[in-house]
Amino acid sequence: MKSYMDYSGYKSALPRAAMYGEQLELKEVLPVFFLEAIDKRSREKYEKDFPDESTGVKVIPIFVETG
Repeated sequence: MKSYMDYSGYKSALPRAAMYGEQLELKEVLPVFFLEAIDKRSREKYEKDFPDESTGVKVIPIFVETG
């Protein structure tokens, strides 16, 4: 589990998740991000698959609203 406070933290979390997946010899990883709230537009923009070219692992972010 990772914590971040801004967009740059989120973007850096995706390749790190891919590296973890590569270490575990996985083709896909699904990191779960817990957010107090997220609007539809932001979900559509950020909850997208991230194919990491350097590892070959696809990162599929999942957003969960907690509020």
